[in-house]
Amino acid sequence: MSENQKDLSKSLNSPLMNVIDDGMLGLKTTEIQTKMQAGVGKPDSNDATSGVSVAYRLSLSAGHGTAVGGLRNYLSADVGSGYWDFIGVCPGVMLSITDAIYHTSHRMKLPAERLVKIRVVCSGSIYLAHDALRVVDGSTVIQHFAGGKPAEYVIEANESPLQMVVLHVLPEAMQNLGLTADVLPKKLISVFGLAEAADSVFNVQASAKLVRIAREVLESRDHLLGEMRQTYVRGKAYELLCEAVLRSGPVTDTLAGGNRFRRSDIMRLHEARRILGSDLESSPTIEKLSCLVGINRTKLQAGFREFFGE
Repeated sequence: MSENQKDLSKSLNSPLMNVIDDGMLGLKTTEIQTKMQAGVGKPDSNDATSGVSVAYRLSLSAGHGTAVGGLRNYLSADVGSGYWDFIGVCPGVMLSITDAIYHTSHRMKLPAERLVKIRVVCSGSIYLAHDALRVVDGSTVIQHFAGGKPAEYVIEANESPLQMVVLHVLPEAMQNLGLTADVLPKKLISVFGLAEAADSVFNVQASAKLVRIAREVLESRDHLLGEMRQTYVRGKAYELLCEAVLRSGPVTDTLAGGNRFRRSDIMRLHEARRILGSDLESSPTIEKLSCLVGINRTKLQAGFREFFGE
């Protein structure tokens, strides 16, 4: 772990949620994480609110040296009502939670930054102008930003709030999360920054479970205390990541060399390959390996030939 990651981990161990007036929308992920580490703002006394209206304001206080696990930014009255939460998940990974009503359409400008965003919209809609894509309630998209230029999107005005959960993943966190080229669906290898790629975005199909996870994150503020909510939200962030990756793979059986392999079979083949690669000198027999990963010997041998050429 690098020194920066060690510093960041201090804030991830904190259950504190602070409110700041200093604008965070438009900052880089690393800049928001630095603010968490510095412990800016003041404790949020309204963390359990279920509404989006705000009756008070808290001012930004200079960093007081106590790291926090999350930051909340309320909208100014001239823009709308509601808030954005930013919660540290692990080094290089952050979750943002939006529950806000915008009076008029609002253009969000994003800095040039290399990262992946898994964006789930539960209510309301946003418009990705560069991709001519409208992301409406019940939709999930995965966005890859190569970092060469700024980006932007439009939050569309609506009487109902924009309720959105976004997972932000920096490239240096990929390996620690198990996001390697041998486990990702082919179309995600470049998207997750493991190969050179331009900015890109695509819809995640059959995302009902992703929307349910996002709604559970949003609703956690109503029934969990701040300390427990941090742990709950971080767990849901990992679930969201895994589900988005799984939903991006093939949803039907794969026919290879006359053999039919389900998605679960392919995942078990990759697991078997990792077991063999971890200790070549004392690797298990084929019979034991097939038992370890839960796939029969015939399919295990056929899968290695057809997917790995070995």
